[in-house]
Amino acid sequence: MKSDDPIDRSERIALRRFACTSRVEERVRQGVGLRHALTQVADSSHLDEQGRSFRVAVRTLEDWWYAWQKGGFAALHPKSRRDRGRCRRLDSQQQRWILEQISARPKVPVKVLYRGWKEQGRSLPPLNTIYRFLRNQDPAVSVAPPQSGPTKAFEAPQPNDLWMVDFSPGPFLKVPDSRKTLATHLCLIIDDHSRLVPFAAYSAKADTAAFHAVLKEALKRRGIPYKLYTDQGGPFCCDHTKIVCANLGIRLRHARPYHAWSKGKVERIFRTIQQDFEVSLPFSTPPLIPWKSSTLN
Repeated sequence: MKSDDPIDRSERIALRRFACTSRVEERVRQGVGLRHALTQVADSSHLDEQGRSFRVAVRTLEDWWYAWQKGGFAALHPKSRRDRGRCRRLDSQQQRWILEQISARPKVPVKVLYRGWKEQGRSLPPLNTIYRFLRNQDPAVSVAPPQSGPTKAFEAPQPNDLWMVDFSPGPFLKVPDSRKTLATHLCLIIDDHSRLVPFAAYSAKADTAAFHAVLKEALKRRGIPYKLYTDQGGPFCCDHTKIVCANLGIRLRHARPYHAWSKGKVERIFRTIQQDFEVSLPFSTPPLIPWKSSTLN
């Protein structure tokens, strides 16, 4: 499954800022004071859409927080600058020297090179400035992937705190007046705390449109969740889904690859449906579900 068309730079920056402000929101909901929450999030590192690490100053994070509280996701979009695309803190000679150094040692991470340059007494701007300059030049910048802790059992404290969603292969349905059969896919959302299924539906394709249709119906019936937990599938990681969740204030979270047990609740209900409802379909006359789609309430 492929993602939708890429979004522009303004939307990516807004999504990055929303990710930071949502971490502040999570700590505030846990009873942490706003000032302490801002400091905790500012002291921790973040990852952008390319997996590169970056940090945010407390004052900057505070500005994003109040902008988001006042104007929502739209207020997190950056304002245009007159000097956009130009590096103000690196002159032309420094830029050429940095590119030459990286080209000579393409397998060495920029962070390691930068530390060596500083030990040699080079006068350089902060490392984040170097990264911003290199992103415009498209060199090979290596950043170590983040390491997460062990997986363990958990449960959200309240209903609508966390929803899980996934696709599962459904039954094959016979097309009327044809020998062909139609493969179906079940998209299901489950509440982590109550185990309630806000909505589920079969569709002919496991794509973004099918997922958004299920999410829309679930929101109409049960309201907006605080978090949405998915795997790394295209419908869940595409830019369209990120924009939809950001505008609704939903914090989108993805499971690590090959860690299906982290979505154990939704996987377990799939097993129940497959071993109960779906196995009974061949014995039903007329069929329990039409050939196009069906819903589970």
